[in-house]
Amino acid sequence: MSGNSRWGLTAFMWMVDNARVGALRRPGCNLGVGRMTSVILGAIPLDEPDDRIPGFNSAGSVNTIGLVVPEAGGNDEKSCTTLSEANIIFIRGGDQGRYVKWWRGTKIEKAIHECFDCGGVIAGTSAGCAVLGEVTYTAENDSLSPAEALSDPHHHDLTLARGYLGLVPGVFFDTHFTERGRIGRFAVMLARARELFEGRRDVLGMGMDPRTAAAVSPDRPCEIMGEGTATLLRLTKESRVVVEKGRPPTVTGVRYDQLLHGTRLALPDGIVTERPECVKPNPHPEVIEDTAFDALTMDGGKEDDGAVGILKVVREGEGEAAAWKVETGEGKLPASLVTARTWDRGVWERIATSQRALAMQPGLLAWWLGEGCAVDVDAMGLARVRPDSTISAILVDSRGVTHAGIEEHDKGRPKAHLEGATMHVLGPGWGFDLRTRRVVEPAEK
Repeated sequence: MSGNSRWGLTAFMWMVDNARVGALRRPGCNLGVGRMTSVILGAIPLDEPDDRIPGFNSAGSVNTIGLVVPEAGGNDEKSCTTLSEANIIFIRGGDQGRYVKWWRGTKIEKAIHECFDCGGVIAGTSAGCAVLGEVTYTAENDSLSPAEALSDPHHHDLTLARGYLGLVPGVFFDTHFTERGRIGRFAVMLARARELFEGRRDVLGMGMDPRTAAAVSPDRPCEIMGEGTATLLRLTKESRVVVEKGRPPTVTGVRYDQLLHGTRLALPDGIVTERPECVKPNPHPEVIEDTAFDALTMDGGKEDDGAVGILKVVREGEGEAAAWKVETGEGKLPASLVTARTWDRGVWERIATSQRALAMQPGLLAWWLGEGCAVDVDAMGLARVRPDSTISAILVDSRGVTHAGIEEHDKGRPKAHLEGATMHVLGPGWGFDLRTRRVVEPAEK
């Protein structure tokens, strides 16, 4: 988050305003209303001056400082005092594994909670955002790629923790969401998070794009602000979860919402209470079932296999001048947009372009396939992931979308808003009936 951007200043002003309100509500604490101190917290020094310091000062923070708490500083008294007496603590990006390993169970963690409990605002970007929820992807080993999560739900790098900072109950944050294609891995993480609660409940997954924030207040709906989108994923009572070690996962019936700035919603249930003007009710919620199908195979490793749907995602040009758009496909797979090699270079554009198509034509099916995954479709419309696939397929069904919209940005990449779609992660042997739009379990051996 930069302090020089217009949206960044808006976010900083929100933090300062809410910190003032928090200090007034808890007069017995050490937080001052007039002196308004902000701390930008990290685990290692920055190479360059932090432009968020003048950003906070421009928003009304009287005193903004940078604080580094290294591995050996988890119980440093001076740092703890600085944090516990701050009005705002902003946790920098970087490596959340350091934050978890170096600060968990220390006085630094306690001081962050003391600031929060006294009405202070705790915020974070990238890794700093990832540690704020009830469940945290700790990244203590290394960063997990989407392809790795879709190949093995017990991958060495899929490390979760419950109740680290835990400042937003019932919510699990992920970051760099669309740009790094993390939607598939997040569904797998939500399935694994069930284990932290012994299957008694689930959490709301909230995937944040760059230059985008979720502003959470104790007495008002959460507000999405910024230039990207916030993606909500949640398991439902219809979800089926198969997460065996060393085998591509299956996670079905995942509720999928993608929200633009100006959206307000209740947490942790994720119910939208207010929408931006560009978002409208879906005028055609009913979808006519298809009856005619061509027998074919979709190979996620072959770019040309993305052309079998009625729509396809194509790339024109090279470098910064490259443009991604949707074109008419071969029409062999009704009501479908197929993207092959999804997790390769250009993942952001591939997925974002598909999302725009879903928002423009609710009712479409979007297939996101990667190398190692093949899907056979028979003449009756049964699509089944081949048993020898080494990676799961992702299918998004937009038939149930209740609201949708597109917002143009002067920076390019128009953003899509979707409410009520359903996502399925389909492992080897799992199928989907294209006529009835129902998940089909593996055939008995």
